[in-house]
Amino acid sequence: MTLLSGCTIKSDKGADGKAEKVDIKTPFGNLKVDEGVDPRDTGLPLYAGAKPYEKEGKHDAANVNISSQFFGVKVVAAEFTTPDSPSKVHDFYQAALKSYGKVIECKGSYSENVDIKKGKEEGDKPVDCSNIHGDKDDEVELKVGTENHQHVVSLKPENGGTRFAIVYVNARGSKESGS
Repeated sequence: MTLLSGCTIKSDKGADGKAEKVDIKTPFGNLKVDEGVDPRDTGLPLYAGAKPYEKEGKHDAANVNISSQFFGVKVVAAEFTTPDSPSKVHDFYQAALKSYGKVIECKGSYSENVDIKKGKEEGDKPVDCSNIHGDKDDEVELKVGTENHQHVVSLKPENGGTRFAIVYVNARGSKESGS
């Protein structure tokens, strides 16, 4: 733990010696990053039999929370794989997402980015497919909610099964708008 004039930085190491949790507190706001994600923190169930997607021996997941008196952003994201077909995973998450409202389906390149737009001039609009690029019809994003409060499931076929990410985003306020 490090202490600098009203600031604290705490880092917890995982079994491999790399940071799995970082917690920074300042008089202006806090930042928490946790690589140990519980899929339920996305507000969505985990597809039965899914295994964490690993890249270079590490599960691709994060729970990030930035908060201050002016604004805050929470993003929880994790990737998984299953030997089941994309259509089975699609149907499962289509049904799960309906509890949050109208689900939209976007086809195109598997997106690793979720757009968060803040500001009073535009308001908090419903999610759309504007961040999808390319023309790959076998890669799909299911979305529900608004730009600042959304649930997203991205799917793509991989190795005879499905690779998918489940994501929760919640943003509030804006530094620029003062809300």
